Amino acid sequence: MRSIDNLRDYVLTAPSICSTTRAILVGYIDSIEREVKELTDERDLLKTQWEAGVDFDQRLAAAAEGRIDVTLFGVDYTALPLDADGVPIHAGDVLDGYGKTIEVVELRYGRSGWVIVSRDGNAYADCAAFSHHYATTVEDMLREFAKRWDDPAHYAKGELVETFAAKLRLAGEDA
Repeated sequence: MRSIDNLRDYVLTAPSICSTTRAILVGYIDSIEREVKELTDERDLLKTQWEAGVDFDQRLAAAAEGRIDVTLFGVDYTALPLDADGVPIHAGDVLDGYGKTIEVVELRYGRSGWVIVSRDGNAYADCAAFSHHYATTVEDMLREFAKRWDDPAHYAKGELVETFAAKLRLAGEDA
């Protein structure tokens, strides 16, 4: 785009811009250029599909599969951020990451992408550092117990029984 090229030329040649600021601005310009190219590619794909007579539902399915933002009947739809396993993150989800478990109370989308805000007010920009938290089931505990029971390197059998008995009592209280 000519406007991006003009901005890049100005940033690279303006004597009043220091080298650090120049490098930062060039990085921003590169990001803008990539985003514009992505949008143009998406628009061209949808236009090609339209001209080829691809049905609306097929185009919509392709947009959803490609996680492309779409506007339908004047309403904008944006794909939610994904966790480390590729599962969409929603407000209210419980996630594991950075060595802790958090509840998502807010999702924000800004210049740097998606940000997760937890109940304690912390914000996390790396959504892929988290995965959905799944509570341990009694079946999970029994499988782990059986695996450890068969492991000769594991600690004493009595201590193993006591440990899992305590876990199972806690599981019973949650139910």
